Amino acid sequence: MTEQRLTELEVRVAELEKAVGLTTAENHNPTCACCKEQPGEYELDDTGWICEDCAQYMNDLGNEID
Repeated sequence: MTEQRLTELEVRVAELEKAVGLTTAENHNPTCACCKEQPGEYELDDTGWICEDCAQYMNDLGNEID
């Protein structure tokens, strides 16, 4: 049980380290979850951000961020 929990924590640490690598110097937000190119401007949830262009595109399609 302990080894399984340790493995799960190691995987989570690796995910967080990857997210830190995606952080931009401009606004310290991760890159956009949609296009993966621009820095995120709007937080979608605890781990996801979306850029202005993708947010506008999603809004044009009828999807709004609450």
